[in-house]
Amino acid sequence: MNVQAAVDHRSQVEHFLLKHPTGLLTLQLTDIVGSAQLQQGLGDTHAVLNIQRLHASLLKIQACIL
Repeated sequence: MNVQAAVDHRSQVEHFLLKHPTGLLTLQLTDIVGSAQLQQGLGDTHAVLNIQRLHASLLKIQACIL
């Protein structure tokens, strides 16, 4: 690629980025093995609290990574 073509390409990319903001989206899905048994054994309230604690821990880990 010659220099002028590279400059033109860069200009096109910069124009595109100004017109179309880009970003990164991360989806994190979790599946707790035995969650149905956990819910039955502990009851809804305790099971939900444990799941919320797990999600909070995962969010803290994710914040450290980012």
